[in-house]
Amino acid sequence: SNDTDMPLSAGQDGGTTAGEDLLAGDSNAGEVTAGEVTAGEVMAGESNAGEASSGETVAGEVVAGEVMAGESSAGEVMAGEAPGGESTSEIDYGNSQTGTAFFDSGASQLVLSNAPVPCEQISALAPYIPDEAGHHAGSLLTPPAYPFTVSLIEYTLEEPPDIASCNSGLAHRLEISILSADQDLPSQPGTEAIRSVLLEIPAANSDTERRIILQNLIDPFVLNEGERLLVSVSLMAESDQHLCIAVCEDQTAVAGSELWSNSADAPYNWVGIESFDLSSEFIIKAVGSLP
Repeated sequence: SNDTDMPLSAGQDGGTTAGEDLLAGDSNAGEVTAGEVTAGEVMAGESNAGEASSGETVAGEVVAGEVMAGESSAGEVMAGEAPGGESTSEIDYGNSQTGTAFFDSGASQLVLSNAPVPCEQISALAPYIPDEAGHHAGSLLTPPAYPFTVSLIEYTLEEPPDIASCNSGLAHRLEISILSADQDLPSQPGTEAIRSVLLEIPAANSDTERRIILQNLIDPFVLNEGERLLVSVSLMAESDQHLCIAVCEDQTAVAGSELWSNSADAPYNWVGIESFDLSSEFIIKAVGSLP
């Protein structure tokens, strides 16, 4: 989008919303250790110094990762350029059908991502306030090889300098679920997924324009043949401030790979963001290893 006056919304059309708020649901508990990297000030069109390489914490605070029952969000705005310091070599495990590929993290680990690593052009997705506050932005990640053990989730929250309502420091929720190959997207991940965990990510304790969350999994998620990983972030709002999740504009998202929950709480009503004429890929990554 070139509209810098206001965030575009998943499903916004003259003020329409992406979906309805539905009743909350419970999710499975799981042990985690949260890690957070808060990068420095970033202007649109500039690289961000000080970003963590995938799978490693470089700077910032360590935060608690309590398991909670959940909320979520999403929508679209402008931003700048890709963060720096990330390994660029791609392993030959690409999968054009699903849009998900493995990338070498440079630390004997693989990065599973729908978006290119690194991304050359970053924008941001935001909820339409107040109707979409807390709705989840999610990536459906399908490994091109198995079994894949996920030990860390990484995602980026963006604060474009020309969008004053984006506040990457807000507390929010992260939900991680394993789905079978032929399973419909779960409206109640806590009961329908093979395994699911919903985590509360605390507010940042310092201001930042780009916030990179590294969520370590003490009890890793193992994806076996055909299984998929659904990772979603709730784009919470407080007053006129809200989260904006970073998206990559380098290529068009494969249909059904980038998702919108249409609800802050389970049961969710997942749809692909292409339903709202959006085509960006969320900068959501699963870091792990093959045998």
